[in-house]
Amino acid sequence: RNLQVSHALTENVGVMFNANYRNRNQTGTFTDSVKTYNTVYKNQSYFFEGGGGYYKPLGDLAVFDIFTGAGFGNIDFLTESPLISGKVNTNFYRFFVQPDLGVTNEYVDFIFSLRISSVSFSDNATIKVGGFEGLDSMNIGISNSSLYNFVEPAITLRTGYKWIKAHVQAKLVLSPSIEL
Repeated sequence: RNLQVSHALTENVGVMFNANYRNRNQTGTFTDSVKTYNTVYKNQSYFFEGGGGYYKPLGDLAVFDIFTGAGFGNIDFLTESPLISGKVNTNFYRFFVQPDLGVTNEYVDFIFSLRISSVSFSDNATIKVGGFEGLDSMNIGISNSSLYNFVEPAITLRTGYKWIKAHVQAKLVLSPSIEL
């Protein structure tokens, strides 16, 4: 579940709020050519984020804005299968800045965004990937002493009329601070 709300306070200043909640529990089996394995997947997480920013029309059809904000959340994640296993239960904090450039009219908005964010975790965690049937395993870890940085370019399309529009977004998440 995801909620995103924004509001213009003045002609050039806006505020935003995002909330996300996920609760998914799933069990099943995985079968290769020789054996059947049991699998478990549990994910309960929440996230709240708020921010503010400045936006300015550039002529009749273009808009520039820049928002900054912060958020916090919790991840409680467990997975057990032959391919991946691990447990994460940690709080996290995220800080971001996001400039956008868009083309807009009453019916359609097309926006390019570049969010730059940093995430901090309160606890250490490790996920083990692979390590069965002769395959090498790899551990992916998060540390509470590190700040993880992300670059997230996105393209957004909104269509509708004036204040109510359907929203579709494609985003790529890059992390120069995480080494595998």
